Amino acid sequence: MTLSSPSENPANLQRITCPICPLHCDDLTISVSEGNPRVTGCGHAADAFRNHSVSRGSVPDTLQKAGSVAVIVGGVDFETARSLTRLHSLGRIALFCDSDATLAALDITTRRDGNISCTMAETRQRATTVWTVGQTNLSWPRFAERVDLKSIQSRGGQVFHDDSVGIDTLPARLDRLNEGDSVHIWIGPQAFPRAEADIVAALLGRWVREQNQQRRVFLNTFQYAVTLQSLALWRTNQPIPVVDSTINDFDLRLGISMNVMPSKSITLNGFVGHQDPGPDQADWFAASQIPGWHHRSQIVRGDGSVTLPLKTVSQPPRSRDSLPRMSEWLTQWFDA
Repeated sequence: MTLSSPSENPANLQRITCPICPLHCDDLTISVSEGNPRVTGCGHAADAFRNHSVSRGSVPDTLQKAGSVAVIVGGVDFETARSLTRLHSLGRIALFCDSDATLAALDITTRRDGNISCTMAETRQRATTVWTVGQTNLSWPRFAERVDLKSIQSRGGQVFHDDSVGIDTLPARLDRLNEGDSVHIWIGPQAFPRAEADIVAALLGRWVREQNQQRRVFLNTFQYAVTLQSLALWRTNQPIPVVDSTINDFDLRLGISMNVMPSKSITLNGFVGHQDPGPDQADWFAASQIPGWHHRSQIVRGDGSVTLPLKTVSQPPRSRDSLPRMSEWLTQWFDA
């Protein structure tokens, strides 16, 4: 965690909504000195704001190929999502939401069978049992703090965590959840074995629906690309496919992504965002502004529960004028 120094003027501290991970915490503070950010409250966000990469490689002036360009999208703001859905509707790009096998399987199960979910606030206030599975700590750095797992335990609640659960281990894990009248399950990336993800997601979803005949049980997760997905549904009533990006190739990656392919993509293998994944994972990198840091926008929390404003800091960084926004890169490449 990057903390402000004791001598720092509290008047320079500004409260921000973080655009980095899908929790989008709205209680962080930031101070700026000569364009350099100091974030207080989350080490993950502090590193992301401080380590803003520069463009690398032969960034193209335009992106054209036979057929539409395959674009995998992670965390983006509303402005970028509007540009993407417009280009998608024109047939210039094919859109996919970045995910892994576990969360892609949960998305399929939810769209087919429905789901009963809740917000972090409901977990914090009402949960008697919490079960987290997968890379929750790595992917959602402040989740335990935001839902206050220690407080849940102090009032007699149960908290369980498993790195993964498969077909063979699921029944025993669910037996632990038989007690408690408000059970909250949070599924993170890589919670299910890839070969079993569809089956485990379907079994878990069915169990949750059955349990809700006698008590309250919730099945929750966070997706990185929920802002894009929400906007696409609002504008077209058609969902964007949620795919396991670890086993697929794409022409272009954009936003804050859950996974970065080590293999080469079909033709372009470009990446647009604020942190360069490196030459082993992207032939070229186009640096862009960070919404909520360089410019104003809005973003949807990863559980789809709320739309949050992203404000520009009052002392903007010097790089703002020289960095394009993600939407400006898209205009340059596809509207030329």
